[in-house]
Parts: sequence; C-alpha cells; structure tokens
Amino acid sequence: MANTSDSSLGVQHQCIPVFDGKNYDYWCVKMKTIFLLLGLWELVEKGCVEPDSWPTLTEAQQTQFKQQQQQKDASALSKIQQGVSDSIFPTIMRRTRAKDAWDRLQQMFQENRQMFQEVRTVKLQSLNRIELQNMKGEKNFK
Repeated sequence: MANTSDSSLGVQHQCIPVFDGKNYDYWCVKMKTIFLLLGLWELVEKGCVEPDSWPTLTEAQQTQFKQQQQQKDASALSKIQQGVSDSIFPTIMRRTRAKDAWDRLQQMFQENRQMFQEVRTVKLQSLNRIELQNMKGEKNFK
C-alpha cells in the first residue's frame, strides 16, 4: 500500500476546522473533504478492515498491513480530536478509534439537530394557531 502522509500530498499543515457545537453539517462536509484528501475517509466511515487477500498474505505482510491501518486510524483520530473545541472534546476523549469518535459525534449532534427541528416545527405551528385565532378575533370584533 502506498504511504499517504500529509507531506507526500503536498499538505504540510492542514487547517482543521474546529467544531464548537454549531453548524455540525458544515463541519462534517469540511472534515470529510480533508479525510478524502488524505486517503482516510473509508477508514473513518467503515473502520479498520482486513483486505480481501488476507489469507494469501504472509505473516509479515499481515503485520505490516495492521501497522499501517493503526497508523492511519491514529492520524484520522488525531484530526477529529483537533477538529473539536475543548467543550466538545470530553464526549470523544475516551474513543480510541476514528470511526468510534466520528460515530459518537454524529449520534450526538444529528440527534440534537433533529430535536431542534422538531421543537422549531412545534413553535411555528403554535405561532400559526395564535395568528389564526387573532385573525378570527379581529373578524368577530368588526
């Protein structure tokens, strides 16, 4: 497998966007692009996987593959950790795999977004009812 370090791609210091609890969807897209650039997205999305040719690899090749996977996973996890604010970090600090950290953030903030949207919908419906009642009251008053 080819070594895909930051410097081999001409990216020495990748600017990592910091997620502070707002605009999770925007942060996700930016992080996914960085992971794609660095050849780490599949690992973040699916976790460490064994190659299809695993049975045909020698023990040394298997060991080398595992080490490469661990190094890539650590690199991706590091990017995720750098990409969250200190207030968000405790939610992932015990995660030792990039996929686990990514999934935890997704679970937390997509659920929060859905809950926010539901609350917003209920508030809008309530405002519409109040407005309709006010309009009916004005008609009855005339």
